[in-house]
Amino acid sequence: MISENGRAFGELSIQKSRENREFTRNMVLHGEKITIPVRSGTSEAILYPAAGEGPAPTIFEIYGGCFSQGYVDNNDRMRTRMHQATGYNVIGLDYRKSPEHPYPCGIEDVFDAVCYFVEHAQQYRIDPARMATWGHSAGGNFACVLAMLGAETGRYQMKCMLLDYPYLDAWKPGIEKTTSPTGLTADVLDAMNEIYAPLEQRRDGHISPVYASDATIAALPSAAIVICGVDPLNTEAEVMTRRLIDAGVEVLVKKFPRASHGFLEHWFFKEYYMDALSPEERAGLPADIGDQAEEGLAFVIGAAKHFLGA
Repeated sequence: MISENGRAFGELSIQKSRENREFTRNMVLHGEKITIPVRSGTSEAILYPAAGEGPAPTIFEIYGGCFSQGYVDNNDRMRTRMHQATGYNVIGLDYRKSPEHPYPCGIEDVFDAVCYFVEHAQQYRIDPARMATWGHSAGGNFACVLAMLGAETGRYQMKCMLLDYPYLDAWKPGIEKTTSPTGLTADVLDAMNEIYAPLEQRRDGHISPVYASDATIAALPSAAIVICGVDPLNTEAEVMTRRLIDAGVEVLVKKFPRASHGFLEHWFFKEYYMDALSPEERAGLPADIGDQAEEGLAFVIGAAKHFLGA
């Protein structure tokens, strides 16, 4: 039974997703949007092909949005920066969202998409030995779970995962993460969890990766993790960092003590996320958010080069 809080958040998410689509309708993309087959029918992806000839490292990018909001067009600017800096294939993936399509719909979409591209690696000049997932917030959850599923199914193997302020614990109550009256409040966290998956499933490692078994954690690829200091999700990112290190997995971590959750996406698509803020909300942002976002993206790009090579 969905609570009133969950129902209201679900309705708001549907509305925001529609507004997001309308906002990006006339946006000029730097990548090529294509439609690919998935088990539910079709899904969208945006391609930024590697330069040169032959197979190249490939990064699969997944946007955030509480498992219920956002759109694949949103992070075009970040993906373009990654593509230009590395010369790799960069592929943005879309997915179905709650409340209309709760778990496992979204993760099925991105898993099927990765499998499709791997199966057509020659066509898209993908080097299956040098692939990465890159996700932000709820997209960071998907990026981690995609790496798990590749190892578990044997369909592919990720070389690394790039996780920006990842959402890794959908089981813990929101009040145990934050008492903030703005942003990702306890009510928002509880509502997004409620419309994403039933309570009895939320400790599953495919929903909350921090609770995955030791064997599953040890099988994960190398990781780069961006942690925000002003973020109710920072503790779970730190817990995952410790679990990976204890399992012998190479981890690169950079913490931005004054950055708030979502700062990379907010800055690099600021005309959607930031320009609509009220003066009060804008006053709560650090004056140097642009500099912090540039530093954060540079860290992720450097980590991608470190793990995937030239």
